[in-house]
Amino acid sequence: MPDGLHEAMRFLRDARRDPALGASARAAGSLDGAVEIARAAGYAFGPDDLRRAHRADWGLRVARYAVTPPAPSPS
Repeated sequence: MPDGLHEAMRFLRDARRDPALGASARAAGSLDGAVEIARAAGYAFGPDDLRRAHRADWGLRVARYAVTPPAPSPS
């Protein structure tokens, strides 16, 4: 059985790429509902895996898009 965290990360990636899957997940209305949508689509993970994946996904986005303040100019 695949690792739940990796499956949840794959689901988040696929939900961004597939408009129908993403819309279904958003319309689920709850974490458990989103997990059920994912299971129906063939993914295997639980609510805690999805929470951890979401946290990791946003952490990676922050790291990627964070703006580094310019270094002070030498005076």
